[in-house]
Amino acid sequence: MNQHIIQRLTLAVSISLASAAIATNAQADHSWGGYHWARTTPQFTLKLGDNLTPTNWKSHLAQTSTDWNSGNSAVITAIIAGSNAKRRCSMVTGTAQVCNDRYGNNGWLGLASINITGGTHITQGSAKMNDTYFNTATYNNPNEREHVMCQEVAHTFGLDHQSTDGSSQN
Repeated sequence: MNQHIIQRLTLAVSISLASAAIATNAQADHSWGGYHWARTTPQFTLKLGDNLTPTNWKSHLAQTSTDWNSGNSAVITAIIAGSNAKRRCSMVTGTAQVCNDRYGNNGWLGLASINITGGTHITQGSAKMNDTYFNTATYNNPNEREHVMCQEVAHTFGLDHQSTDGSSQN
């Protein structure tokens, strides 16, 4: 009997407290380890699962979706679908689930995770926003929230940081 083995790997990347800054628009051209969603056409629609609490976050997910869809020839169309408000932010195949909660003083404002098969194909993802920090005066402002939301959602697309030294964070 022939058995097919599917390689499954979970990857995570976060915005640390030291690298949080203001974002003004969504642009990225850097691949995160070559990871990408499998597709048969250049255009791709990714459903973003809205698991956010109504206060403070839903408008930032809407803005993030708008920003990522505003390119001259969008490759990825991010649409908001569903609402569950679950702390664990469980992944759902074929989507990127976006969540917020008080995840604790762990050093990250946002954390993106993806699962892959075949070495590079993303099958599902999650983006978590950590209210433990966003409920403090330092980070509780629209610019910080927008920056982290936009970047963590981008990681679920397979995009990496444009820089690691902070020079491109605006």
